[in-house]
Amino acid sequence: MSCFKFLETLITKMESLLVAFFWHQDVGKKIHWLAWRKVCLGKKEGGLGVRSLKEFNIALLCKQAWTIGVDTDSPVQRLFKARYFSTCSFVDADCRGNISYAWRSILAMRPLLQAGIWWQVGDGKSISLAASPWLPMPSIFRLMVPPRTLGV
Repeated sequence: MSCFKFLETLITKMESLLVAFFWHQDVGKKIHWLAWRKVCLGKKEGGLGVRSLKEFNIALLCKQAWTIGVDTDSPVQRLFKARYFSTCSFVDADCRGNISYAWRSILAMRPLLQAGIWWQVGDGKSISLAASPWLPMPSIFRLMVPPRTLGV
C-alpha cells in the first residue's frame, strides 16, 4: 500500500470484503447496521476507528514521498533519485517518459506534501524567491506593525 496508488475499483472491492468480514456475513446483499463511513470515523468522532483504505493508502504514499524527499540516506531515495531525478530535487522532478507505476503513484502525492511544507532558509543559494513557499496562506497571516511611538 505504500508503493502503489490503489484504483478506486480495487479499494471498493477490498472494502466490501472488509464489510462482509466485519458483519460476519458472506459477500452479498445483507443488512449492515452501521454505514461504513461511520465505522471508519475515529473513536472520538463516534466511529469505530477502522481505517479507510483509500485514506490509508494515500497516507502511506505520502510517507514514502516524504522519505524520498527528505531522507538522503534511505535506499529507496537513492534508488529513485538515481533513476528519475538525478539532476534536480524531488520537488522539481517531472512525470514524463517511461516511468514506473510506483514512481507515478509517489509523484501524485507531491501536491499534498507541498500544501504543507515550507523552506527553511539556510545559506540562501538554493531558494527561489518566486517558487519557494514562504507563507502557507497569506490570507491567514496579518502583518503586525507596532504602534508609532515618539510621534515618529
